[in-house]
Amino acid sequence: MQDMQGIFFDLDGTLLNRKHQLSQATVQTIAQLKSRGIKVCLASGRTYHSMLPFYQQLNLDTPLACYNGAKVVFAPNEIQEQGLAAHVVQELIKISREEQVHLNLYRDEVWYTERVDSIEAQQYAQKTQMTPQGGSLDALAQSTCTKALFIASPERLAELAPVVKAHLGDYIDLTSAMSHFLEVLRKGVNKAWAISQIAQRLDLDLTRCLAFGDGLNDLEMLQAVAHGVAMDNAHSTLKQHAQAVAEHHDEDGVARYLRTYFELD
Repeated sequence: MQDMQGIFFDLDGTLLNRKHQLSQATVQTIAQLKSRGIKVCLASGRTYHSMLPFYQQLNLDTPLACYNGAKVVFAPNEIQEQGLAAHVVQELIKISREEQVHLNLYRDEVWYTERVDSIEAQQYAQKTQMTPQGGSLDALAQSTCTKALFIASPERLAELAPVVKAHLGDYIDLTSAMSHFLEVLRKGVNKAWAISQIAQRLDLDLTRCLAFGDGLNDLEMLQAVAHGVAMDNAHSTLKQHAQAVAEHHDEDGVARYLRTYFELD
């Protein structure tokens, strides 16, 4: 084990258990690492506000990578955002209507969707504890949005992805935190880009950092650090590119791995 300076954590499916909560073992382990001077950072597809309760529970003071890296919050009044251009947003709205696939758009920490009563919206609201803003999305097509998210079955999203790429491939990248999510980000934006901004601010060397994740949206982040760890419940592709695999996220996999890696017991 080399002298590690920092750790970057995904939330859902990684640091959080299946109830989307932090276990006591996880909180205690991270507190121990912080006491050793190791910087702990969160990097999630979630919005800033839905990340904040976990950030506060862990008593962190580091920047946050939100929306899969599209927004980096260095401080409440210092935000770096790389959003989707207005013409991209307009086309995504059109595709959503033509293909009849649920679409979430995000701007200024507000979740917008035209399908507020759909099962997709209800499940997403339960998971994130957010409330959607309904009505036509047309007004959002006049300026940038932080991120877009299509929600459907994995099979339907596999059909949709080539359609989105055919229309917008020069302007966007697609990723997925979960099998029923297809996330749309500005070209070149991902968690690796975001944690590089954070590392620069905190004077961290990424070759002396770890990262934990479970979804395809974590791939670039795990590849950007010295030691990338996939969860046992992670996408198979992520496991293939990780340096190690931790136990299941619902079995304190992160805490168990860190306690062994840093010899905390």
